[in-house]
Amino acid sequence: MHAGTEGRRDEGTNARWHDGTEARKHGGTKVEPRAFARAAAPGTPSGDQSLAAPDSAATVRERSARPMQVVSRAFSRASARGAAFTLVELLVVISIIALLVALLLPAFGAIRNTAKVTSTTAEFQAIATGLDLFRAEQALGGTLPPSSSDANDQNKDKIAFPLADPPAAPSNPDTLVTGAHLLAFALVGADLRGTAGFKDIDADGFWSDDSHNRFNATQRKENGTYAADTDPNNYGQPAWPRYPSSGSYVADDLKTKRVETLNAMKEEGRIFNYDLDQPFDDDNTGKLPLFVDAWDRPILYYRANRAARLMVQDEKDKAAGVYRQEDNGLITGTSKAAQNRKGLDFGRGRDPNTGLYCDIADATAPTPNYKTEDIQGEGGSTKYQYTFARFIHNPKVKTANEPVRKDSYLLISAGPDGTYGTTDDVVNWSRETDQ
Repeated sequence: MHAGTEGRRDEGTNARWHDGTEARKHGGTKVEPRAFARAAAPGTPSGDQSLAAPDSAATVRERSARPMQVVSRAFSRASARGAAFTLVELLVVISIIALLVALLLPAFGAIRNTAKVTSTTAEFQAIATGLDLFRAEQALGGTLPPSSSDANDQNKDKIAFPLADPPAAPSNPDTLVTGAHLLAFALVGADLRGTAGFKDIDADGFWSDDSHNRFNATQRKENGTYAADTDPNNYGQPAWPRYPSSGSYVADDLKTKRVETLNAMKEEGRIFNYDLDQPFDDDNTGKLPLFVDAWDRPILYYRANRAARLMVQDEKDKAAGVYRQEDNGLITGTSKAAQNRKGLDFGRGRDPNTGLYCDIADATAPTPNYKTEDIQGEGGSTKYQYTFARFIHNPKVKTANEPVRKDSYLLISAGPDGTYGTTDDVVNWSRETDQ
């Protein structure tokens, strides 16, 4: 082997400099590949061109990359070993996450309920606006809609079914109805095509027997409130004018998203108080529309009887009151044994003997001279502690027993717990004192 070649092999070791070039070590001095080749050429035979010729750019790049590849692979293996978690570490992380979830879930639930309270309150305002428009329409009587049927005692709380298919007119009202239903009748109509009002069409003194949908082309007075024309030229057109012309006293989104039926709520278990083991007396009731709150439960409606002497109706002697708890008895409870429901809570909870909430049959009304502080329990009296009277009593009036909003109406949502008569109910008055 030639001396020049041997000397180059001994002292010529590939190295990587900071600027990325390849060089040979000669006492720590950086020598460019081309210059090094020229320096070694004199001692190299003319037939051997390998040392004299400079390396190509591709060869230089390939050789330069090899050390970095080795370092990169080594670093990757070390990182992989360092990133692994032990079982104990994983369990600790999982426990911390579970603890955070447990702490935050109640807060998230409270935020959701607060949003739903706000939504329901806004819905109450929309309903209030709708009721003002209803009352302003003289063709509908110029008054607030009723919250109970006007039928006689035998058919009390019943009306003629407005959605019969085929249309029919019963001789007597046959379908149970609540204030919640009649609120929907007034604002969107029983068939959701606009309200026809509460008219005594046949002039017998009652509107409840005229709320059917049978049509009579020759005897106009036999047409029901919700009758539709059967003539081919006008088929399906209402026999009586509907109000308003748009078909609803509330916004369309409220009409489409917040109007449901008891049947749907019962099937999905969304009526907490309702006795699911006891069917409706007439399945037609479950088909009637009503407004629901943000929790998809019925919004109760009670219209004030401004001529009544008592603040609430006395269910024992049937003396009239400004408000009548039984207006929504199908949902909240009723004194009729055949229709007994679980009732409003009013803070008492379930009766340990019957499993029911407040039984309306036990409801008594305070007389006008009864002390206001006793109704509120300030004097230690518990007589009205768990009653409808206490729930709607106006504590600001000290000279007489009066309900809140004695000249208008009440709206009640069961609130987050789904139970009417508790402190989380959403109502359309200010509850300054709670049970």
